Amino acid sequence: MDTEVKLFSTMKHKKSKKQGLGVMKKEVMEEEKEAMEKVTVDTVREERHVAPAHYSMKIDSFSGYNWKLVLYPNGDKSRNGDGYISLYLVMADTTGFPPGWEINAIIKFFVFDQLSDKYLTIGDGSLRRFSAIKNKWGFPQMLSLSIFNNASNGYLIGDSCVFGVE
Repeated sequence: MDTEVKLFSTMKHKKSKKQGLGVMKKEVMEEEKEAMEKVTVDTVREERHVAPAHYSMKIDSFSGYNWKLVLYPNGDKSRNGDGYISLYLVMADTTGFPPGWEINAIIKFFVFDQLSDKYLTIGDGSLRRFSAIKNKWGFPQMLSLSIFNNASNGYLIGDSCVFGVE
């Protein structure tokens, strides 16, 4: 399946051919920072009928960056995810990026409830900074396996499920 990612992204320390573009990027980064100062850091879980803007499991490229959606169906045990579905967005193939690169994004993960035709979205509204030091963000305890595996919840129907990120 194909997953496209809808992210707000900027790259710091990248030289621009157009002088005005650097100023514009700085202004956008300052606006993102101000907006994020107003956002709480509590994880929000909500159900909705409207489909996320894009979804599926393969991310080729967005804004010239390569991304991977990493799913641990039995939980990421190294991050206390035992008994849960763990889901992460990973910055892939960063070769060729300048030293000190950063990409900022607000991300929200989802799982589709096939019975009620709703999407359970999980995110905390925080701006995430992808960099050479930390190129993976997500939730080690996204959804408990007992809830996921219970067919009456609609997430796993006929051995089929839908996960994604926006």
